Amino acid sequence: MTDSVGLSKVATIANAVYNSITANNTAVTGMTLAATNNDIRVNISNYGPSSTPRYPGLSVTHYTSNATGGDVGGFPVVELLRHGGNTSITSATPSGLTLGGFNTSGSNSTSALSATRIEGISEAAFTTTATAGIRFLTTNAGTQAERMRISAAGNITIPNQPMFWGGHNSTITYTAGSLIRITSSYDPNSMFSGSPNYRVTVPVAGRYLVSGDLMTEATNGALSVQIRKNGTLVKRLYSSGGYTYQSGSALIILNCAANDYIDLYMTEAGAIYGGDVGNFVVYLIG
Repeated sequence: MTDSVGLSKVATIANAVYNSITANNTAVTGMTLAATNNDIRVNISNYGPSSTPRYPGLSVTHYTSNATGGDVGGFPVVELLRHGGNTSITSATPSGLTLGGFNTSGSNSTSALSATRIEGISEAAFTTTATAGIRFLTTNAGTQAERMRISAAGNITIPNQPMFWGGHNSTITYTAGSLIRITSSYDPNSMFSGSPNYRVTVPVAGRYLVSGDLMTEATNGALSVQIRKNGTLVKRLYSSGGYTYQSGSALIILNCAANDYIDLYMTEAGAIYGGDVGNFVVYLIG
């Protein structure tokens, strides 16, 4: 591959001063490499077989006393620009386009495997202004997927955030020492196991917001239910009884290790009302 100033495919850059470089004894002010096929890339490598460690990299150095610069100037920057159309007829960048990204890869000794990626995404067609967000992808057991996105407005969405929401769909009379028979309503991470355990097992370590609210059936007395982590009381749902349809609720933030489990445990006999008044939520917050 040779560009307009005679840079060979494997170029030896002998000197770099201010805004010009010397490559193959040709002085260049700035440099543009025009790709004529999909194989053309700029490759920085610890070239050749050797047992001597080499550490290739890319360094952009800038000297200025200005605190800020323009959109893409006045400070060291790598800009990835994507037009619509083609080189003959350019057009505005449309909505829903991947603008560019940074990819990390590893090797299985014979080929490169994509591992993680950060991408800019246009959220509206570009006019005199730009509207775009950014997304983050990771790879688990060979499957690469989006894990987090920051929208143009700054809203953060995490598609795979560990979360569970369940309810108490039927009126059930419990004996003391029973597990509350929660029914799964939303469980994208498969955290919930039903009979006989009726528990939520967290997949990763972190701080989890846990909440529960239940209501006694009309003829029941007091409500006494425990929120438990690994079988140990951490918070109690309680009402004293003596009234029709007593309700109790509780909320707590728990530090959990991976595979800790959380459940609801009935400490006094009684009937729990079924329907849309019972909830059990476990959500990773940090």
